[in-house]
Amino acid sequence: MSGGISQDRNIGEQVTVRQNAGGVPPQTLTGSTVVSGGVVDRRALNDPLSCVLHVAGGTVTGAPTSATVTGQLQHCATSNGTFANYGGALTVDVTSGGAEASENIDLDGALEFVRSTLTPAFTSGTSPGVPASATVVFGGGQELPSVA
Repeated sequence: MSGGISQDRNIGEQVTVRQNAGGVPPQTLTGSTVVSGGVVDRRALNDPLSCVLHVAGGTVTGAPTSATVTGQLQHCATSNGTFANYGGALTVDVTSGGAEASENIDLDGALEFVRSTLTPAFTSGTSPGVPASATVVFGGGQELPSVA
């Protein structure tokens, strides 16, 4: 490669993925109850500077006239404190079938502990439900992992 930025690093050095780290595992959401994902200590992941929140919803049951799933990243100074929304909400419309969306989030102002939440919303229907999940992928750690 002539000029430009060196391409000697792979994407694996730049991201951190842990199963259910901050995400909401796949499950069926009903009513309007908020479901919270696992809490992640950003310091344990080398203080990532950004993340991607990915929200996916499947086929709705119960025949509602409309159905959405809203994902939200939250943050807190302690692992068991009161979490507050961080960044904007990400809503997918699952009325006509499965849907998914992702949003890049700058973590520069986020507190140490983060998690995601999912909130379903239905209009009408008979006991509607929707399978859904949220995934959080962290990137841009302030210190890259060592390579043996």
